[in-house]
Amino acid sequence: MEKVGNFSGTCADKVHELLDENEHIDVIVCASDEIAFTVYRVLAERGIKPGIDIGVTGFDDAPEAVFAEPPLSSVHMTAYDLGY
Repeated sequence: MEKVGNFSGTCADKVHELLDENEHIDVIVCASDEIAFTVYRVLAERGIKPGIDIGVTGFDDAPEAVFAEPPLSSVHMTAYDLGY
């Protein structure tokens, strides 16, 4: 089965698949904060607490990351640095 990436926030099906296939997962490292927000939502649906049961990190330091519960750890990178 071919694995295809999804870099949008509409990846709940992939998050469910990841959790179903990896029962002892400790951390989910996301390629964007939008993906991380979806991970938070899917974890909540399953009764899993981000930051306690499973670590979650984002990437791109979206302003709303500080309002997530718990606040999302995210990598800050300027467009220049990303392009470099």
